Amino acid sequence: MRTSLLSLAVLLCGCASSGAGESGSQRPPRPAPRLLAQGDAVASETPDGPPAPGEVLGWVAGQPISERDLLLEWQRVAGRDFWLLVDQLVATRLAYAEAGRLELELSPERIEARFREEKRAFEADVLASGESTSVEAYIGAEFGQSPEAYYRSMRSALGRQMVAERVVRAWSLTQESRALRIAVLPSEAQARELIELVQGGADLAQLARERSVDETARQGGLVPYLVRQDLAPLARMAFDTPVGELGGPLAVSDHYLVCRVEEEREPLVGPWSDLGPEVEASLARHPV
Repeated sequence: MRTSLLSLAVLLCGCASSGAGESGSQRPPRPAPRLLAQGDAVASETPDGPPAPGEVLGWVAGQPISERDLLLEWQRVAGRDFWLLVDQLVATRLAYAEAGRLELELSPERIEARFREEKRAFEADVLASGESTSVEAYIGAEFGQSPEAYYRSMRSALGRQMVAERVVRAWSLTQESRALRIAVLPSEAQARELIELVQGGADLAQLARERSVDETARQGGLVPYLVRQDLAPLARMAFDTPVGELGGPLAVSDHYLVCRVEEEREPLVGPWSDLGPEVEASLARHPV
């Protein structure tokens, strides 16, 4: 199974849990209420005690079931999924806050164009898979939703993703960054063999496609934007390696990583009116 050793915080684009509106330009949402902290307890767990704080969702035998009760039970039975969703929600809000600071807005027309493109690709994949006689039947069986509800959710998620993509890339472009090609190998011997082949004239991009066990193998090992991070072993190696030269092998978990620094970029400065065109051009060349 392919493993990615580049799980950077810039993957905000996977966030899909904010309450942003679906009409008008994508803007930062209003502040959210305080999230339930890990380890919080219900105000009272006795039938005669006061109801737990939060909106009451329903009543059973004269006792309320509140939002807080539901969250605590969800956290108990699916703790990992619960906190992953909280992380996504926090990351989404951070992305919108940064978009507000940059005065970045996306028109409904741009979001709709992206939605139609993704919708066509989704429907083509469903029909090509042969898993269902129709897209509508597939959505109902797989997601338990009507096509209308599913597509509303898709459109909203794409709006959030488009904001996050631009926020993250803008941040990357305003930092000192380097472009790398990497290959991740299962053993040190394989990593050293790859270094010898590249030094002998072999193409690192092709070797990465053939031998690397990282997801970047599909792009010939290309990591287009890596910013300086002292606590990240790959970033430290990238900024300690001269442009055009090989670095590694670097032991990461139970794999060994080889990199070549392809390019060094100076940080951009200026308002969104200056950054925006650079961000869009960068996303066109290297989509998230």
